[in-house]
Amino acid sequence: MIAGLTLEEQKRCWGLGERRTGYNRRNGIANDKKIPTQDDGSIDFFGVLGEYVVRRELGLPTWDALDTEGADHRGDILLPTQQWVEVKFGSKPGFRFAIEGTDIDRLFPCEFGVLVVPVEWKKFDRLRIVGWCSNWFFRKHSREQVLRQASLVLEQDQMRPFENLQLYLKLAHGMAEVLGGDSIWKAGYRFNMA
Repeated sequence: MIAGLTLEEQKRCWGLGERRTGYNRRNGIANDKKIPTQDDGSIDFFGVLGEYVVRRELGLPTWDALDTEGADHRGDILLPTQQWVEVKFGSKPGFRFAIEGTDIDRLFPCEFGVLVVPVEWKKFDRLRIVGWCSNWFFRKHSREQVLRQASLVLEQDQMRPFENLQLYLKLAHGMAEVLGGDSIWKAGYRFNMA
């Protein structure tokens, strides 16, 4: 799925990324740099870009809901089903969904993961939401590869279409309404999306 971003959206993401960088610096939080020359501001900008576009395309609140307080090891987006999504943003079109290290419980504690990459390298007006995976699927199908260290990687062609995650949320919301209204939705009624 291709998602376009206006210049205004890009600037706003940059500003939120700067706020995240400032928070991290004040609190001694170090970004996980996949490329040694990458600066913290770029890493935080990429993170906000990915999170923003995934939120927008899932129909979730965007600007007010974006986290500007850096890494918290719980996930990037809390779905209305009370399930967490880890958004990975690859700065180049060919990047894969990867966690650096092999401790999945610590590094990927979320129910879902989504991969976002730019359509063209160094251009952020069009982003490609490559797809999503469940934590279970990642555990079963990722392979170990040395990036900077032993890492677990899932190839782009192994990701499920993002539209399936959109449909899941619509179904979960519809079931919640049928089974008891908005209170079940807010309480976190879940489907098994393994």
